[in-house]
Amino acid sequence: PAYLDRAGAPRAPADLAGHQILLTAGRAQPGEWRYAGADGRELVVKLRPRLTVSDVDATLSAARDGHGLARPLSYQVAEDLAAGRLARLLERFEPAPLPVQLVTPSARLMPVRVRAFLDHAAAAIASLPVVRTSA
Repeated sequence: PAYLDRAGAPRAPADLAGHQILLTAGRAQPGEWRYAGADGRELVVKLRPRLTVSDVDATLSAARDGHGLARPLSYQVAEDLAAGRLARLLERFEPAPLPVQLVTPSARLMPVRVRAFLDHAAAAIASLPVVRTSA
């Protein structure tokens, strides 16, 4: 919010060119962000980041401190958004959410520790406020 007070909020992906970008390296397509266009076509924004780091926590810390805009995954910022430490931008351009799946080679002869982990992981993922489950 401190950064947005100074620089204003982008209204469309093309507006990002005039903003300070905080980038977490190591993710796919590190030099660009992709958005969903109104006509169903993908919008690609080439980035010239102000800061590039290899750790998402460092990126989020810089964003919280008002140094620019970041694009983390929703579960990484759910608490910050709820507390007002970060703001969600360009919502109408967000791509569709990706499904999260827990996959094992076979349920047959699965070790008890693997079943315990899967049960724990499924419950933890389902409890995240940003996760929508489908029946």
